[in-house]
Amino acid sequence: MNVERLFEKRGAEEVNDSEAKRPAHSREERVLEFLERDVVAEPQKNAEYNVQWVKNSLTKLGELVTSNLQMREKHSSDPTKLMDSEFELFQGLKVWSETSIALVEAPDYQQCYAALVESPVFAEVVGLLASHPNIDVREQVLLILVDLVEEEREECRSVLGQYFTDCKIGDLLGKFLEGLDSIEDRGLFEQYSTLCLGFAITLAEFENVTLTRRNGLNDKVLEIIESMQQVDKTSQYAMEYLQELLVGREQSEIESFEKDNDADLVETLMVVWSKLRKVPISGTEMTELKENCILLLAYVLRFDAYRARFLENDGLELAMLFVNSDVSKQHINAGLKIMASVIDEKTGPLVVEMGVLKPLLKHFETKAPKENSCSPHVLRLLSQLYKFLPFGSDARIRVTNKLIHKEFAGLKKVLRLWKLLEADDSDNELNLETLALANTVLLWAFNENLVTPTGAQHLLAEHDIKPPEFLQAVDLDIETALDVEERELLTSLRDSVDAKLKNGRSEK
Repeated sequence: MNVERLFEKRGAEEVNDSEAKRPAHSREERVLEFLERDVVAEPQKNAEYNVQWVKNSLTKLGELVTSNLQMREKHSSDPTKLMDSEFELFQGLKVWSETSIALVEAPDYQQCYAALVESPVFAEVVGLLASHPNIDVREQVLLILVDLVEEEREECRSVLGQYFTDCKIGDLLGKFLEGLDSIEDRGLFEQYSTLCLGFAITLAEFENVTLTRRNGLNDKVLEIIESMQQVDKTSQYAMEYLQELLVGREQSEIESFEKDNDADLVETLMVVWSKLRKVPISGTEMTELKENCILLLAYVLRFDAYRARFLENDGLELAMLFVNSDVSKQHINAGLKIMASVIDEKTGPLVVEMGVLKPLLKHFETKAPKENSCSPHVLRLLSQLYKFLPFGSDARIRVTNKLIHKEFAGLKKVLRLWKLLEADDSDNELNLETLALANTVLLWAFNENLVTPTGAQHLLAEHDIKPPEFLQAVDLDIETALDVEERELLTSLRDSVDAKLKNGRSEK
């Protein structure tokens, strides 16, 4: 517990005669005495956890909260007189943290949760997040809530989620973060802010916690992200919260978030991304922030209105700078991922015209992909271009020419990777994802008129791949495809390639 503020020396005019007669103790002695009393709270041995235990513990804690409030009102001008009350409340909160254990082990846990969320004491405790002047008390409350949301039973999570929505937890957390602005020690600031934001990230995973509307938490998160000068844990957590909150939501929900919070997600994310353009991406903080930024940006770009804003803000130009980056593979990957996510009938020809094909095969590797490998992103970009570029268009012909240039060098690289991944019998998700992408690119390419039936058959034979073997791998992708439209597209491509390989003719 940080008790420094309790022993700040007061001005001479605030000291009375009665205080002067007390035995003198140095400031260091008083701090040491206080801290020695701060013991770690241990769970009660052989405790019988039930709803009555929860009610009794709430009653005891309520007395401490009320007593501390009264002492603060009585001695608002003399912090040293609050020492005992502050300590008792802080220690009482630590003891009460055992409640999270009680809720898990109690046989009547449903009644326990009902007693908890209906208790005015619990409401007071949660309110301390925003109202108590002592940061250590506020932190201890937050630690209790962090333990509570580790609950895995859906019915219990539902009760907690509804409670946090009703008590406007977003505003309380926003005030908690506002209260950190006066902390000069950056280490302490980071400790408290990441604890708060980590709790917010967990809350964003609750289905019935409403956080997308305007609240203090969102205000502070957007402020942290938009004012970021350098990447640290606080900005990393803020970006992760935003990603966790919005990815997977409908376009209307994201638009409502922007309207309620006076935000422009595309502009905000592009600014953050652009700040990383010339900076080596290293360390957990920067890597995580970049990944969450790109994940959220790529997600919103699936919606037409957001793609339009991206193009208006020269987003394609920014993405190309990353694709052509010589800083790191992570920069290139980010550019390729955003490029692939923004491609549609309108942007596909623009991307080809900007020269995205030129560096593609240079970034493609024929070895098993790792976390920072470019190959999956190259394959996804090619697949998207084939999907949206019109048959027979100049742009589409350029894509195929890129793959068949120099005696099918590009397709041969894809087939070598395919052969390697197909032989891998592990359940590595990245390998399986990359294999599926390779299947799709090969299906598109084999369907092109520039690749003759004889040429396709020769390419497969050269890599010791029998047509049924290739088609069987495609069939597996079709079976596991979750999207109906994707399944129908793969089936159509598969049947066309099958006919081309069997009958020596192309069907579209």
